[in-house]
Amino acid sequence: MHWGECSVVNAAAMVEAKYQNMQAGVAMVDTFEVEKKHSFAAIAMAVQEERDIDMILLVGDLERSNRTLLDALMGLEIDLQEQVVQVDLPSPVRMAVSK
Repeated sequence: MHWGECSVVNAAAMVEAKYQNMQAGVAMVDTFEVEKKHSFAAIAMAVQEERDIDMILLVGDLERSNRTLLDALMGLEIDLQEQVVQVDLPSPVRMAVSK
């Protein structure tokens, strides 16, 4: 395989990795959005019924879910960067790094 062919293969692998990570990220955000919608409804009900402690707990849960989502998305970004490094390495180096 010539250098140009390697570059095309590497580019294709990077594009595929980015696409897969984006799909995983979109799925995570979609799940969070559904959870957020339910949380907002529960928070509104707690406010309406003057259940302050429930409202505070619900807001705390939502904040934790948001932080968890951000951590997961950052994890995807780190994974993608590692994949890019793996794709950019020549084959013998890639094999040594993966051991």
